[in-house]
Amino acid sequence: MNKVALLLGSGMSIPAGLPGTWDITNEILNNYNKWFKDGEEYRLKTASGQSEDYFANCPYSRYPQKISRFLKIIATELNQYYCTIAKSEYTVNYEEIFDVINQIKLGFSRDVDNPLTNRIIHCLVHSIDPIFPDNQDKYEEVKLLCKEAEKFIKSVIHLSLVKKHGCINYLDIISQIVENSYVPGIATLNHDTLLEKSLRKNLIEYNDGFAEAGKGVRFFDNHQLNRQDKLKLLKLHGSIDWYNFRTDDGVSLNIEEIGQYDEWQSEDEVQISVNDKEYRVDKKPLFLTGFNNKYLEYNYGIYLDLFYQFHQLLNQTDILIIAGYGFGDNTVNLRIIDWYTKRNDRKIEIITPNKDTAINNAKGAIHSRLKFDWSDDRIHWIEKGIQELEITDLKYISKKS
Repeated sequence: MNKVALLLGSGMSIPAGLPGTWDITNEILNNYNKWFKDGEEYRLKTASGQSEDYFANCPYSRYPQKISRFLKIIATELNQYYCTIAKSEYTVNYEEIFDVINQIKLGFSRDVDNPLTNRIIHCLVHSIDPIFPDNQDKYEEVKLLCKEAEKFIKSVIHLSLVKKHGCINYLDIISQIVENSYVPGIATLNHDTLLEKSLRKNLIEYNDGFAEAGKGVRFFDNHQLNRQDKLKLLKLHGSIDWYNFRTDDGVSLNIEEIGQYDEWQSEDEVQISVNDKEYRVDKKPLFLTGFNNKYLEYNYGIYLDLFYQFHQLLNQTDILIIAGYGFGDNTVNLRIIDWYTKRNDRKIEIITPNKDTAINNAKGAIHSRLKFDWSDDRIHWIEKGIQELEITDLKYISKKS
């Protein structure tokens, strides 16, 4: 029997009422007036209980507006690139904007030397609306705007994905595929937890690499992912319920564990004792944002373990089912290309509402392959939303007798 793997993207969560990529992009670029800076995070005014006078007079009152202007400058540059250089109809979203900001920040810090950021940094110095107008060091202002813009984008993503969602029965199709085919594992790029909820609802046991530690906390253990007794679930971009658990050595807070906190009691709770050990828990969850910066992120920590497991999963896969994914992660795309071209009997099922849109928005090398190179006898396009998919729509999978 053919071995089947699934690769899922954010389009899987839209039918449940969670925002898609374009909704989040619009929120980040155009709805800054709904947000305020609260310490190290950005939060919605409507959820704060504060008065308009408070927002007008707080020390960070202009931050969201200035960040929005900064992000629109970046977005304009990206749109001009695609129109004039790449000659593409691609629509820029927050992931790509975040990526540029991250590249600028890394250029300043020299964590990654990127001389190409030189020109854009010099241009930005004359274009930005500084957070501190009296500051004579405009380069420092660009650095500060990058830092705050990253916080703002991640805060918007996080709070957008923890909102109340609708019915997830349409995700039962995933469990049907698992029950009717030999599926060693699922890789998902989603930060939300809808897939896990659906699998539990359908009594599908899965192994996500986290093991029970006590007090509603599960710690990541990469050895867990070597087990073969359960469906392997790989959240390649992290999750809104993963947090860094740190220990205090008196000098600094060091990352000790990555934990999944099932019963987070408060957005301000930062300290917990697990197995007689004291931890300080980051307020912000652990997930990836951006495009090309993921080349770096996949090379260390939990993401290296997960991506290695994804590579291993593909190696044993005959049929890859892709749903809700816009081919925007170049590292994942290269893995797909490498897997597909190594054997001429491997096949792909792609579930997307619009084939042409999916191909036009595909990033990097996979764009031309989907558009020109890969033949229809090994690629099966199903132009439906996941909520419309039936198991009989799948052409290549082998059903269990």
